[in-house]
Amino acid sequence: MGKNTFLNLCLLVLLVLPAACKEEKAVEIKSDDPIAMRAILPGEEKLPYHASSDVEGWQLSITADQIMLERPEKSANIILPKPEMELLTGGYKYRLATTPKVTTIEIKHVACKDGSGNSFADTVEIDDASGKTTGCGAPVGQPLPEAAPAQPVAGEQKLENIVWHATRINDTAVPEDVKITMELDGKGRLAGRGGCNGYSGPYELADKDQLVLGGGIVSTKMACMGAAGELEQSYFDALSQVKTYRFGQDGALVLTDKDGKDVLQFTP
Repeated sequence: MGKNTFLNLCLLVLLVLPAACKEEKAVEIKSDDPIAMRAILPGEEKLPYHASSDVEGWQLSITADQIMLERPEKSANIILPKPEMELLTGGYKYRLATTPKVTTIEIKHVACKDGSGNSFADTVEIDDASGKTTGCGAPVGQPLPEAAPAQPVAGEQKLENIVWHATRINDTAVPEDVKITMELDGKGRLAGRGGCNGYSGPYELADKDQLVLGGGIVSTKMACMGAAGELEQSYFDALSQVKTYRFGQDGALVLTDKDGKDVLQFTP
C-alpha cells in the first residue's frame, strides 16, 4: 500500500468514526398536569375527540377521517379530512387548509374547566382568521371528574347551566351504563352526549315553559353499536319533537311534544 493511499484511509476513518459513534438522544415529552399524564406519540391520537368553548360557542369533533368545527357565532362550519398530527411538547396540533388563513388547532394536556365547572383533560386553542379562542376538550368516553350539580335557590327550579342526565326516552328507560346528557348554557347553546356521539345546537326559551330548538342540531359521526346506538337515534328523534318543558315534584325535567306527550325525562 502506498503512503498516499494509507493517509487517505486514515483521513476517511477520522471523518466517519465520530458520526458512527454519535449518540442519539430520545425526545422526552413532559406535562405538569396530573390529569393529562399520558404518552402521546405520532399516530396515537385519542380518537374520537370532542371539544367546545362555552364562551365563543364553537364545537370541535375529530374522528379518524375528518375534523368538524362548528362556529355558529360566525354562521360557518368547517368539515375537512383530518390532516397529519404535529407533535408538540405537552400536546399536539393540526393545520387545516382554510382561507383566508390556515386554521390551527392546538390540543394541550393542561386541565381545563368550562363555565359550568366541568373538568376536562385538555385545553384546546383554535387560531383562525378571527383570532385565537380557547375551549376545553377530551377524548370521547374518557372518564373525567364531574363537578357537583348546581343547586337551585330554595323554591326555584333551574333549567340552564345544569348537566341533565336522560332517564327515559318516550316509554323506554335509559340503562345506567348508557350516558345521555343535555346542557343549556344560558346563552342559546344546547350541547351534550347522545349515548355515543357529542351534539350541539341552538335553543330558545320563548316563554316560561316553551323550549324551542332551532333545528340545527349537529353531532359527531362515530358508529354506535348495541343499545347505545339504538337509544341515541331515539333520543335525537325525541329531541326534535320537543316544544315545552316542566319540572316534576322530584326535581326531574320533563320535555313534551306539541300534543303535551312526555318524550324525554332527565335528572340533574
